[in-house]
Amino acid sequence: MNKYLTGIILAGTVFVGATAFSGRTGAVVGKFAPELDICLVGQKSNDSVDFRNTGEGYKLINFWTASDVDSRLKGKIYTKWLENSEFQNNKLNYLSVNLDEDERLFREIIKIDRLKEDSQYACGNSSRKIIKEYDLQNGMKTFLVDSKGEIVMINPSTEDIEKLL
Repeated sequence: MNKYLTGIILAGTVFVGATAFSGRTGAVVGKFAPELDICLVGQKSNDSVDFRNTGEGYKLINFWTASDVDSRLKGKIYTKWLENSEFQNNKLNYLSVNLDEDERLFREIIKIDRLKEDSQYACGNSSRKIIKEYDLQNGMKTFLVDSKGEIVMINPSTEDIEKLL
């Protein structure tokens, strides 16, 4: 009986340890935001962005596609709010990340929606990986990430962000 009890305790400890280790990243509040491979509009090569321990305030990451109208509208709302806000470049950095694989379509949407190119990023070939890691298969989302790289809010309103900051 003692052997069985020891085996169960040992198996439980291994399971809990493995779960805690594997759950350190993901697209949920309290987990580390997955690393991104993105490219600023006009650049040819991707940069890898790791949000952990940057020590630079919060990051607002809005994922969008041309076909997801809600995500495009949300991006415009965030952009307009940040233009009239004291938070940008101080306590909050904004990344608008397009997940379309067609660069021509991406550039056309930037023109149509009158978006600033200096906050627009494309993912190109890494789009599928990002969609999986950020759980975007059923629609685009926006993540607020703190200076430690942990997700603190998903799809926050501008009012939610103002309360936090």
